[in-house]
Amino acid sequence: MFTIESYSGGAHGNYSEEVLNFDLKTDRELQFQDLFEEPSVALKLLSQYCASALKEKIGEQADADMITYETYPTLANFSEIQLAPGKVIIHFQPYQVAPWVEGAPQITVPLKKLSEAKPEAEVFSPN
Repeated sequence: MFTIESYSGGAHGNYSEEVLNFDLKTDRELQFQDLFEEPSVALKLLSQYCASALKEKIGEQADADMITYETYPTLANFSEIQLAPGKVIIHFQPYQVAPWVEGAPQITVPLKKLSEAKPEAEVFSPN
């Protein structure tokens, strides 16, 4: 994961997070569609899980409309997905799903919650 910072004046700087995942056997960058046999199902499941988790995590500051819009099942909304053993971590940008005070929220999704999307075994296996 990379954090990219900038400052162009104002009350504070800004930053974004970029996640890159690679297949170490082929030295190829993995794209979302490489992670699941059924990427559209994965997007739907991530959308549901993240919307609920964000509302719980942010609490009273949560803007339900903002969260609903920014967790709609599109690749753009889930472009920063970090692979980890037994889970994926979704990185949202500052202001994407919440006010600045919340920073860049991250939601950890257990891989078992995405089983219906058929995670690619070679991508998620430890060896």
